[in-house]
Amino acid sequence: MKQLNPFIFCLVETRADNSRLDIFCSKLGQKWAWAAIAADGFSGGLIVIWQKQLGKVSPLARSRYVLHLVVTNVKNESWILSTVYNSNHYQVQTTVWYELSGIASLNLPWILIGDFNTIASLDEFQGGSRSYYRRKARVFSDFISVNNLFDVNYTGSRFTWCNNQYGVARKWARLDRCLINSCCAAHLDLLEAEALDILNGYDRVSSNYLNALYNKLAALYRQSSSKWAQRARHMWVLCGDQNTSFFHNIIRSRNHYNAISVITDTSGNCFTDQKDIETVFSNSFY
Repeated sequence: MKQLNPFIFCLVETRADNSRLDIFCSKLGQKWAWAAIAADGFSGGLIVIWQKQLGKVSPLARSRYVLHLVVTNVKNESWILSTVYNSNHYQVQTTVWYELSGIASLNLPWILIGDFNTIASLDEFQGGSRSYYRRKARVFSDFISVNNLFDVNYTGSRFTWCNNQYGVARKWARLDRCLINSCCAAHLDLLEAEALDILNGYDRVSSNYLNALYNKLAALYRQSSSKWAQRARHMWVLCGDQNTSFFHNIIRSRNHYNAISVITDTSGNCFTDQKDIETVFSNSFY
């Protein structure tokens, strides 16, 4: 916390009752405020902690699995943060998706973060049977699509959970993620435009400030790229493989992305001619 100095952070699966929460939060310092859901015995529990300078933070609703907070800044702009620690039972999960869909109807920027205890696609797990996640993944993916949510990029391991077993019993999955709605994505686009405006006025800003803006802009470009990639996949599902300019552009883009323009052989020689590239490939497998 001292190194990163976050404005807000969320902890899930705390396994902390009210007394343990009080003890923990009493050590945070006066600049911090918090809201929490106590654990049910040794199961679940979550806590959201934020700096008071973030603005006015008001609990909107809470259940055993989700804590909703409304954050309002000094400009009187509000957004919703929903912190999730979902059950691993299919029936309970569907109830939580239904609850969250009600929040989606509010026309406010919305961030969902936490442990969703399911994957969004079958390539987000390794080890074990597909049948365990197949139905959960389908319903969760439908929830994301219907509510026009976008998966936020992150750095680190491909998987966020492991059962810590050995050998063939070992399993990995991406159960934790951050989602944003279209209102939040639009707000990111506005921030990107503001950053570009400031970057264009280079002579009015210091080099340190400019570097910070470049880093921020790069992060926004990554978010935007992820957002439009998800929209493209969603459009493909809706429209099918039709003979339209949209899908021709998609094919051209994929061909360009998958094309190999240069290759180096085992001796360190570089080749750019297509026939030479094919020959190097062929020689590598014989």
